[in-house]
Amino acid sequence: RDQQANERIAQLRKRVKEEERRNPKWRTPLQKTVDDEVNEIISQRPVRSACVVVDMDMFFMACELLHADKSYADKPCCVGGGMITTSNYKARRYGVRAAMAGYIGDKLVEELSGGKEKLIHFKSNFQLYKEKSSVVMEVLKEYDPNVKACSLDEAFLDLAPYFALKITKNWNHQQILDALLKQQSTQETVAAHAPKSEFDVTLSEGIAVLSSYSDSSCLKVAS
Repeated sequence: RDQQANERIAQLRKRVKEEERRNPKWRTPLQKTVDDEVNEIISQRPVRSACVVVDMDMFFMACELLHADKSYADKPCCVGGGMITTSNYKARRYGVRAAMAGYIGDKLVEELSGGKEKLIHFKSNFQLYKEKSSVVMEVLKEYDPNVKACSLDEAFLDLAPYFALKITKNWNHQQILDALLKQQSTQETVAAHAPKSEFDVTLSEGIAVLSSYSDSSCLKVAS
């Protein structure tokens, strides 16, 4: 079937090229009709969830290294003393992992490096981690204002509304962000003044309605 489809596509492309040689402007009278039809199809397409889970690897360690001497980047490092909470990639090469006793990590690095390296321990600084986590979450909110933080280094977001506006309206990032924030604000206002049973509209559903009134140029599909 794939071969048949490929052959069919090749034939259609050949016909298009032949038509363009005969009449270079043959697309012009059809373009508006095609644009309108594609716009109609897109407006009727349901907006499904595009869920993303963000899990920041070695987050605590990365926070520490941002403020530490640059030389530490090439040394085996970890966060925690008695119990290791995370480690950098250099330490992981020696088998140092989260939830490992600190003295075991020390032994692994010392023995496997032949005594050339030692595991460097950073004391936990949760105030720093909270600050850096807030910075990351603010960035993620630009793609989903309803992003849910599962922990300091994990988040869940739905990118479907963002994709819907990007595809149907071809807006830039700031325009999409403004629309999502406005939609969120509208929903919160209605929710605050309407009975629960009367307000059951998700952000995705709201964006789907908004997209159906798209006034921008249509998505161009090229082979």
